Amino acid sequence: MRLKKLILTTVTGACLMGALTACGDSKKDDTTAATTQAAAETTAEAATEAATEATSTVASDTGFISYNGVELKPGMVWADVKDSLGSESKPMEKIEPCGGGDYIQELYFYDGLEVFTLRSETIISINTPMDDGSNSALAGGKIKKGDSIDTVKEAFGEPTSEDEWQAFYEYGDNTMMFYLDNGVVTGFIFLQSPK
Repeated sequence: MRLKKLILTTVTGACLMGALTACGDSKKDDTTAATTQAAAETTAEAATEAATEATSTVASDTGFISYNGVELKPGMVWADVKDSLGSESKPMEKIEPCGGGDYIQELYFYDGLEVFTLRSETIISINTPMDDGSNSALAGGKIKKGDSIDTVKEAFGEPTSEDEWQAFYEYGDNTMMFYLDNGVVTGFIFLQSPK
């Protein structure tokens, strides 16, 4: 039960970490939830604890998200891949944390893909929005939204942990999560595990 709570906290935190909003007059997207830096830090601690309890890992040849023929992973240099992804579907959003600090994120939007970077330098997470019908992105170059959890397991093996809502796979310092609804993938996110 403790691990399940940590997993749910991690999923929520991953979404919130990617959706940190600025204080004051910055633009806010309708789909972006407001949160604080403290919530992100608490979530990061929960994710680290959940990852410590993990037992399996994603194979190195499947630990990426493919988009327009480009393999994306957290930790990659953003400038190395940005121009290869194609046209952005809407302008980038800069997300500054409340209370200052240099944890400034940028959110880049593509058809069926969202990429979060830290200070426009490093990719920290790649997300396929659940409410977007696009199947442009492929987890591990194989899995798309609409595939079954059995297809995910054939491609990645048994998850580190799972329940009816998500399946988690650890890949080195990164975590890949598949969001599920009745055993069907509704979206996935690949993020840098907090250090």
